[in-house]
Amino acid sequence: MEIFRATKLGQVPRSHLSALFLLKFVSDTRYDIETTERDEKWLPAWRHLQVPEGYRWDYLVSNAGNPRLASLLDNALRDILESNPRTLEEINQNIQFHNLVSQEGVSVEVLSRAVQIVSQADLRPSSFEEPEELGDLFERLLFFAEHRGMSGEFLVPPELGSLMAASLGPRAGDTILDPLCGSGGLLSRLARHVGPKVGQVLGQAQNSADLSLCKISLFFRGVLHSEIELADPLKQPLRDTNGRILEADVVVSNPPFNLRLGSKVLQELRPELFLPGVTSRSPSESLFLSHMIQAARPGKGRIGMIVSNGALSRANGKEIRRYIVNRNLLSGVISLPAKLFQITPVPVSILILDKGKKSSDVVFIDASLSFTASGRQNVIPETEILRISNAFLSRDSEPGFSSRADLSLIHDQDYRLTVSLYVERNKQRETTQNAAELTQQISGLERELESVQGELDADLRKLGFMA
Repeated sequence: MEIFRATKLGQVPRSHLSALFLLKFVSDTRYDIETTERDEKWLPAWRHLQVPEGYRWDYLVSNAGNPRLASLLDNALRDILESNPRTLEEINQNIQFHNLVSQEGVSVEVLSRAVQIVSQADLRPSSFEEPEELGDLFERLLFFAEHRGMSGEFLVPPELGSLMAASLGPRAGDTILDPLCGSGGLLSRLARHVGPKVGQVLGQAQNSADLSLCKISLFFRGVLHSEIELADPLKQPLRDTNGRILEADVVVSNPPFNLRLGSKVLQELRPELFLPGVTSRSPSESLFLSHMIQAARPGKGRIGMIVSNGALSRANGKEIRRYIVNRNLLSGVISLPAKLFQITPVPVSILILDKGKKSSDVVFIDASLSFTASGRQNVIPETEILRISNAFLSRDSEPGFSSRADLSLIHDQDYRLTVSLYVERNKQRETTQNAAELTQQISGLERELESVQGELDADLRKLGFMA
């Protein structure tokens, strides 16, 4: 699809680009309804979708270039959201095309081009062999937007969400929570893992654009009712009807790494979120993990949290590590490759906790070499996701890859959780992997150079310097 290559769309925030994607999908769904019937394999959110009478995407396309295009888009989006108040609530107030043009300086020409490009996508539900393909397509759209530098929180690579889902095993009817959900990448992947019988999906977003993105992303995963709030989880944690911190079966998050909170923020934190040894002066990863532990349902709640590798051994995070080890909550630590995120090359790890844990050991997995190079970033292939999750679930030891450690050994290591302390690196595997990575990086650079040279040649031909 050209939408993943068009450079002129860099001025359109991904929240607004996502709204165009939604508008096109609703129109294509109407076409399917009018020409066939709602298929049984359609996801719940699609089967219950109400299309406003008279709404047509073709009408919006015919007004590309019209100075009133932004207002027409706002009207169409408002009509769709008002027709589906429970499924798509809270989006319209956060996405305004008129403000995009009048206040943020995006030209009608650029907005029109975005509409024309989105028009090329066939988003009819009947055009997808499997329902999850639409959610995957939307996910790629968001990563395209991040790659082009569009505004919003940075995204969690989808393979990390898939790895968390495979390891945590969310089941039909489970309540899933991400207290710092951003644009909903982790929630979307867990919902994809469960399928149509996914239970309640909860989240808290830090800004209105991400809230809208999260709602739209979950809609394309077939989540009929998601409850995403605009709030800071450390100041206003989700609560049940009795005022207690709301509990979930699966809690996931990708909090900021080693962030020191300002004095004003510290005064507003909820002290009931702090576990023993955790204070308002603790690093952000300790604060969020403390909250997530309390939000996980007693006796069965599972937690997956992405952390910087420094959080596994840093002195100022020792107390929370001591807490999760001594109370036998820690189930596994997975060390991941470098360069998975677009905004930082540093490697990260996943902590997996389980309040229903039966064993008295911890699985350490060195997946730092489980990747393939893709341009300037690394990607964890599906085969490696399966291998890593199988190693965690089976709790088997494999030299150079995984190992089980009892709690006394972790105590002897002064509660440091760095994977290399428990899994000896396989030198032959590392050498082979590094050579493969270098070869792929060279191939990627050659393709980029060829592409740039092609664009340069085209420009020179336009200027008459080349035949």
